[in-house]
Amino acid sequence: HVEELWGEGIYDLVKECQIGFLNSNTTTLELKGTGESITYIDWVIDYVTRCEDEPLVINVTFPYDYQDASFQNKNVYFDVYIDKTVDYAPATFDDTFITEKLKATADDLADYTGETLADKYKDMLMRTLVDEYEQNVREAAVEIMWDHLVEVAKVKKLPAYEVTRIYDNYYYGFQEGFANYTDYYESLDAYICASLGLDDTADWKLHLQNMVNEEVTEKLIFYYIMRKESLTPNEEEFKVVYRRELENDFFYYSGKRESDYINAEEYNKALTEYEKLVVAYYGQEKYNETVYYNYVTDKLIDMANFVNVAK
Repeated sequence: HVEELWGEGIYDLVKECQIGFLNSNTTTLELKGTGESITYIDWVIDYVTRCEDEPLVINVTFPYDYQDASFQNKNVYFDVYIDKTVDYAPATFDDTFITEKLKATADDLADYTGETLADKYKDMLMRTLVDEYEQNVREAAVEIMWDHLVEVAKVKKLPAYEVTRIYDNYYYGFQEGFANYTDYYESLDAYICASLGLDDTADWKLHLQNMVNEEVTEKLIFYYIMRKESLTPNEEEFKVVYRRELENDFFYYSGKRESDYINAEEYNKALTEYEKLVVAYYGQEKYNETVYYNYVTDKLIDMANFVNVAK
């Protein structure tokens, strides 16, 4: 049934393509025996196999805390042979599908727009995609902005005390983390390398030092701009931003907003308890610094002009 599903000539078309490369040409194939056609635009062949004759080779990296110690942090290759495939009839995206398959209720979708649950679910998906897109754009803009600022700023000397303080904080944090994973790592060095995303032979001390130097450099630039451009928030502005950051952090870790609670009092109680945990872990000064950073960064992004950033 392959040519009925994917079009006559699909075999020849696939054989001419390189696996993993984008095919930007537009190709239309007739669906065998149906009188209909299918058009392929900007498509990629992920793999080609003759099922029982050729396996798909799957590369898996096991996590550091995998239950079988012999597989921890190891790359393993599996040969997967396809015995058969099943062609399922496409589901109808209607209210029944929403409630029975996606387990969404009318209450879950009450805040979204649409005449039916299916319409409301589509609205939820669209809002989610737009939010993710806007967040990705902002993160890209922030990265571009900081790359530019670090490149053009002239920092002659870094404050040794601040560099040492931040370096030691990282190192003590690694020591505490390693104490919980001594069964998984042979040494503190191995744990630090893994935490920094380095291989076991890397010079983690040099990497950490460069990372700290960059962090301190960005701080100096950041506070200079904040002072020079008079971007320091007043007391009321700080409270608003602090609350926003706290709510966003709480949602990130708990998945809950105020609408998930019986009333505002219960939500504020949960938020206060979360704030205590955050402040105990990071320290009030560190968390306030994060609030200042996000407040000023938003201002800088609004003020910035981004040109010729596409690569």
